[in-house]
Amino acid sequence: DILFQDVDIVWLRDPMEFFHNESSKVSNFDVTFQHDGSNSVRYAPYSANSGFYYARANKRTQYLFTSLLYHSDLIINWDSHQQVLVQLLAEHSSLFGLNVKVLDRDTEMFPGRKLTPHPSVFIILCSIPTLLYFVRLLLRGISFPQPQET
Repeated sequence: DILFQDVDIVWLRDPMEFFHNESSKVSNFDVTFQHDGSNSVRYAPYSANSGFYYARANKRTQYLFTSLLYHSDLIINWDSHQQVLVQLLAEHSSLFGLNVKVLDRDTEMFPGRKLTPHPSVFIILCSIPTLLYFVRLLLRGISFPQPQET
Protein backbone atom coordinates (compact mmCIF):
# COMPACT_ATOMS: atom_id res chain seq x y z
CA ASP A 1 0.00 0.00 0.00
CA ILE A 2 1.08 3.59 -0.55
CA LEU A 3 0.02 6.92 0.83
CA PHE A 4 1.07 9.76 -1.47
CA GLN A 5 0.93 13.37 -0.35
CA ASP A 6 2.06 16.83 -1.34
CA VAL A 7 4.49 18.68 0.89
CA ASP A 8 1.86 21.07 2.27
CA ILE A 9 0.26 18.50 4.58
CA VAL A 10 0.82 18.47 8.32
CA TRP A 11 -0.26 15.26 10.06
CA LEU A 12 -2.06 15.60 13.37
CA ARG A 13 -2.76 11.86 13.67
CA ASP A 14 -1.50 8.70 12.05
CA PRO A 15 -3.62 8.36 8.87
CA MET A 16 -2.89 4.66 8.52
CA GLU A 17 -5.29 3.87 11.36
CA PHE A 18 -8.08 5.21 9.13
CA PHE A 19 -7.01 3.39 5.95
CA HIS A 20 -6.22 0.07 7.67
CA ASN A 21 -9.40 -0.02 9.76
CA GLU A 22 -11.63 -2.80 8.39
CA SER A 23 -14.77 -0.93 9.48
CA SER A 24 -13.67 2.30 7.78
CA LYS A 25 -15.90 3.69 5.04
CA VAL A 26 -12.97 3.35 2.61
CA SER A 27 -11.90 -0.20 3.44
CA ASN A 28 -13.45 -1.64 0.25
CA PHE A 29 -11.87 0.84 -2.16
CA ASP A 30 -8.70 0.28 -4.16
CA VAL A 31 -7.80 3.98 -4.23
CA THR A 32 -8.98 6.82 -2.03
CA PHE A 33 -8.40 10.44 -3.00
CA GLN A 34 -8.98 13.73 -1.31
CA HIS A 35 -11.35 15.96 -3.29
CA ASP A 36 -9.48 18.52 -5.37
CA GLY A 37 -11.94 21.32 -4.71
CA SER A 38 -12.39 21.93 -8.42
CA ASN A 39 -15.43 20.62 -10.23
CA SER A 40 -14.20 21.71 -13.64
CA VAL A 41 -14.75 19.53 -16.68
CA ARG A 42 -10.98 19.08 -16.94
CA TYR A 43 -10.98 16.88 -13.83
CA ALA A 44 -14.40 15.25 -14.25
CA PRO A 45 -15.90 12.92 -13.28
CA TYR A 46 -13.98 12.43 -10.03
CA SER A 47 -12.25 15.75 -9.16
CA ALA A 48 -9.63 13.63 -7.43
CA ASN A 49 -6.66 15.40 -5.90
CA SER A 50 -3.47 13.77 -7.13
CA GLY A 51 -1.64 15.47 -4.25
CA PHE A 52 -3.23 13.22 -1.64
CA TYR A 53 -4.25 9.62 -2.20
CA TYR A 54 -4.02 6.17 -0.71
CA ALA A 55 -3.68 3.13 -2.97
CA ARG A 56 -3.95 -0.46 -1.83
CA ALA A 57 -1.43 -2.85 -3.32
CA ASN A 58 -3.38 -5.11 -5.67
CA LYS A 59 -3.57 -6.01 -9.36
CA ARG A 60 -6.05 -3.23 -10.17
CA THR A 61 -3.91 -0.46 -8.67
CA GLN A 62 -0.73 -1.92 -10.18
CA TYR A 63 -2.37 -1.76 -13.60
CA LEU A 64 -3.62 1.79 -12.94
CA PHE A 65 -0.18 3.14 -12.10
CA THR A 66 1.51 1.14 -14.85
CA SER A 67 -0.95 2.77 -17.26
CA LEU A 68 -0.11 6.18 -15.79
CA LEU A 69 3.57 5.57 -16.54
CA TYR A 70 2.73 4.50 -20.09
CA HIS A 71 0.82 7.77 -20.55
CA SER A 72 3.82 9.98 -19.79
CA ASP A 73 3.48 11.58 -23.23
CA LEU A 74 0.02 12.87 -22.27
CA ILE A 75 1.33 14.14 -18.94
CA ILE A 76 3.92 16.18 -20.85
CA ASN A 77 1.47 17.38 -23.51
CA TRP A 78 -1.33 18.26 -21.09
CA ASP A 79 1.12 19.63 -18.51
CA SER A 80 -0.82 17.79 -15.81
CA HIS A 81 -0.36 14.35 -14.28
CA GLN A 82 -3.60 14.97 -12.36
CA GLN A 83 -5.68 15.29 -15.51
CA VAL A 84 -4.24 12.07 -16.92
CA LEU A 85 -4.71 10.22 -13.63
CA VAL A 86 -8.36 11.30 -13.33
CA GLN A 87 -9.06 10.10 -16.87
CA LEU A 88 -7.39 6.78 -16.08
CA LEU A 89 -9.48 6.47 -12.91
CA ALA A 90 -12.64 6.73 -15.00
CA GLU A 91 -11.34 4.26 -17.58
CA HIS A 92 -10.08 1.69 -15.07
CA SER A 93 -13.21 1.98 -12.95
CA SER A 94 -15.38 1.30 -15.97
CA LEU A 95 -13.31 -1.33 -17.74
CA PHE A 96 -11.35 -3.12 -15.02
CA GLY A 97 -13.42 -2.76 -11.85
CA LEU A 98 -11.14 -0.34 -10.03
CA ASN A 99 -12.95 0.81 -6.87
CA VAL A 100 -12.42 4.57 -6.56
CA LYS A 101 -13.39 6.75 -3.60
CA VAL A 102 -13.06 10.54 -3.51
CA LEU A 103 -13.58 11.89 -0.03
CA ASP A 104 -16.12 14.66 0.36
CA ARG A 105 -14.34 18.00 0.28
CA ASP A 106 -16.05 19.01 3.52
CA THR A 107 -15.04 15.88 5.43
CA GLU A 108 -13.90 16.47 8.99
CA MET A 109 -11.22 13.80 8.75
CA PHE A 110 -9.25 15.09 5.77
CA PRO A 111 -10.37 18.70 5.30
CA GLY A 112 -9.00 21.12 2.76
CA ARG A 113 -7.55 24.42 4.03
CA LYS A 114 -9.12 24.00 7.46
CA LEU A 115 -6.90 24.94 10.38
CA THR A 116 -9.36 24.43 13.24
CA PRO A 117 -8.51 21.18 15.05
CA HIS A 118 -11.44 18.83 15.42
CA PRO A 119 -11.28 15.50 17.27
CA SER A 120 -11.49 13.55 14.03
CA VAL A 121 -9.07 15.66 11.98
CA PHE A 122 -6.07 13.80 10.58
CA ILE A 123 -4.45 16.56 8.52
CA ILE A 124 -4.33 20.24 7.89
CA LEU A 125 -3.39 21.68 4.55
CA CYS A 126 -1.47 24.89 4.58
CA SER A 127 0.59 27.23 2.46
CA ILE A 128 4.34 26.69 2.27
CA PRO A 129 5.06 29.68 4.60
CA THR A 130 2.62 28.24 7.16
CA LEU A 131 4.20 24.80 6.77
CA LEU A 132 7.65 26.29 7.37
CA TYR A 133 6.28 27.98 10.49
CA PHE A 134 5.09 24.59 11.82
CA VAL A 135 8.49 23.06 11.04
CA ARG A 136 10.27 25.85 12.93
CA LEU A 137 8.00 25.29 15.94
CA LEU A 138 8.66 21.55 15.88
CA LEU A 139 12.41 22.12 15.66
CA ARG A 140 12.18 24.35 18.73
CA GLY A 141 10.50 21.49 20.58
CA ILE A 142 7.04 23.01 20.69
CA SER A 143 4.40 20.32 20.38
CA PHE A 144 0.89 20.72 19.04
CA PRO A 145 -2.14 19.69 21.08
CA GLN A 146 -3.47 16.32 20.02
CA PRO A 147 -7.18 16.17 19.17
CA GLN A 148 -9.17 14.48 21.93
CA GLU A 149 -11.34 11.50 21.10
CA THR A 150 -15.04 12.06 21.66
